[in-house]
Amino acid sequence: EERVLNALRHHLMDPTLFKEFCDEFMREMNRLRMEGRASIDAAKAELGRLERQIKATVAAIADGMYHPSMKEKMSGLEVRKTELESFLAEAEEPPPLLHPGMANHYRARAG
Repeated sequence: EERVLNALRHHLMDPTLFKEFCDEFMREMNRLRMEGRASIDAAKAELGRLERQIKATVAAIADGMYHPSMKEKMSGLEVRKTELESFLAEAEEPPPLLHPGMANHYRARAG
């Protein structure tokens, strides 16, 4: 056990190698987290647009403007709205981005 801990402290914790690992790990994790955040933001924005389109269509119908094609359009809007609401209900907010000083913090704690 002592040999393993000693190897971790002195060989695997080489500051240059560990910083390089942490920098690359941080970049990749932050990229994935930003992609997750972007898809949630895009779904929220699309949902807002859909809700405005639905309201506008309903208002047009209420004002006496109705065409058979509006029924098909409304059905499509409602289906997509349901899909987005389901996605957002199940989507987990990605964790916060990792800090660039992570390597130094970890080394200080593990050292």
